[in-house]
Amino acid sequence: MLIDPALVLAALARTPLFARLDDEALERLLEVIDLYRVPEGHTLFAEGADGDALYVLLTGRISIRRALARGGFHELAELGEDAVFGEMAILDGAPRMASAFAVQECIVAGLSRATFERLASAQDPLVQVLLRAMAGVLCSRLREVTHVLQGMVDFEQNPSGPENLVSALAQGMVWN
Repeated sequence: MLIDPALVLAALARTPLFARLDDEALERLLEVIDLYRVPEGHTLFAEGADGDALYVLLTGRISIRRALARGGFHELAELGEDAVFGEMAILDGAPRMASAFAVQECIVAGLSRATFERLASAQDPLVQVLLRAMAGVLCSRLREVTHVLQGMVDFEQNPSGPENLVSALAQGMVWN
């Protein structure tokens, strides 16, 4: 896929996960990522599939969805450019908690778990930087979950405030 490496580097540098990487680390990251084109209406990964990579959305829109028992899906979030998703897969390889569906044609950069583990085994300094960044993102999401759970507790104690709970849930936590 022909994409200007400078554009990919700029996109990676804008993401919350990679924003703190210096130019050398970003160049190193560019060497180990893969680029994918996901046509509109296609699934990048499916709920329940092995978690095998993290992704950065360079262009387009991705819907993060969970299947409903009665059929259909529930959209957890719709992501735009510079979003990072699927990072838990790098750490544990557990099955995906949701699907990633291309709402528009997308170009995504992917860092595979196998590549990450190879870098870790070689004690590549990039791994330490990535682990710190992923920990920050995951801590932020855990704080969001705690906030939502507190809203549920508050709602049980004060049922007159459902709009607060709905608002907290609508903030778009991403599960994958």
